[in-house]
Amino acid sequence: MVTRAADYALRAVLVLAGYPPGSRLCLEDLARACDVPSAFLYKVLRALTTRGLLDAHRGKTGGYELSVRARASATVLDVVEAIDGETMLNACVMSEGCHRSPGCAAHPIWQQAQACLREVLGSARIAVLAGGDADREGGAPAPADRVPQRLYLSGPTREHPCTDRGTRRPARAGRRTRGPYSKRMEDR
Repeated sequence: MVTRAADYALRAVLVLAGYPPGSRLCLEDLARACDVPSAFLYKVLRALTTRGLLDAHRGKTGGYELSVRARASATVLDVVEAIDGETMLNACVMSEGCHRSPGCAAHPIWQQAQACLREVLGSARIAVLAGGDADREGGAPAPADRVPQRLYLSGPTREHPCTDRGTRRPARAGRRTRGPYSKRMEDR
């Protein structure tokens, strides 16, 4: 069964695939574009980064971008399995098999459905789904309605996508103010 996390992962990968290579999106912008809570999306993106489908960059111009390998050849099956592990419709199609499979009339149907699922997901390439031609350099341009306000494109002009609109708080100056109920022992 494909989980909600795998669905969110596919949404994020497709959004990133819609931008030219080298484009990075901050977590907040990517979460907004995918309509996913950013705290949950962070965990999903971390798993995709670990599997090599995304590259994560820190710092002022940081964010997430689709890896070169993913841009060239990733499939929906790669994304789903990066999150959920091996995709299986039923426990009887596992590699160890099921103890009831020799006498089970449904076992061949489950195996056929499993093979079809893997074939469909494995043949659906991310670049094609995102609207780009993977054989062409650069992929597809981002649709105008999905362009985030803070897109970072690597190159000579560097923006600060996560900090340019004041989304970061300034460092605290001085002591923290006390609430109305927190008094020091000397003041009591």
